[in-house]
Amino acid sequence: MRLRDIARFCVVAFACAAAATAGTYNPRETFAPFDTGQAPTQYRSADGRPGPSYWQNRADYMIKAAIDPASHVLTGTVDIRYTNNSPLALDVLWLNLEQNRYKPDSRGILSGGTAPGGLTEGMSLDSVKLVQGKSAVAVQPLVSGTRAQVTLPTPLKHGGTATLRIAYHYTVPMDPWGGRTGWLNNAKGPIYSVAQWYPRMAVYDDIRGWDPLPYLDVYAESEFTRPDTRAYRHLEVRPSVGLRFQLLEKAG
Repeated sequence: MRLRDIARFCVVAFACAAAATAGTYNPRETFAPFDTGQAPTQYRSADGRPGPSYWQNRADYMIKAAIDPASHVLTGTVDIRYTNNSPLALDVLWLNLEQNRYKPDSRGILSGGTAPGGLTEGMSLDSVKLVQGKSAVAVQPLVSGTRAQVTLPTPLKHGGTATLRIAYHYTVPMDPWGGRTGWLNNAKGPIYSVAQWYPRMAVYDDIRGWDPLPYLDVYAESEFTRPDTRAYRHLEVRPSVGLRFQLLEKAG
């Protein structure tokens, strides 16, 4: 085929494509306004402010944890008392396990293109139990990356509460000081910058329901909680030699 014939073929093909497109082209669709998001409801007004029936779920934590400076392993237990203020019953609960961001195959590393300063095996859930009165029933969470789903034996109704008791551990990553979390060596022992050091409830709201998006090293939402003298976070560092340090922080 000669060059002139090729040029003619291309012109005809372009003309046919243009004719087909012209029959379906709708400028109103092309230049239509963007969707402005969630429509106003009784729970949320058009400008995002709480409506007359606005609600927010609540999670209260009682945590005890300790760091072994020799191995940099943080071991802890947490009781999470979750209150369902939504109008719907919940058959599952979602947890955030942000320390799994430091696993070599995490989405955060694969999407970011660069690895954090220290890789670990992530957060291990040694046991997960659903507290029912004076007894506790073991449940098996479904872990996917930085998220964990716990199926409840019976749905959590509006106004009801469920308590999860979790034993866990993870190695604090050796990340540069001043980052999200990590540690560095010092003449008197390691210095820790600890964050995201316990399993945390994912947000359930009136816009998306559960928000179990994977943690990719950006800020994440948290459920409402408020100070309670009975609920506290306790982080204890046990040096192999020397003084004993404690950090007490009221939940809030």
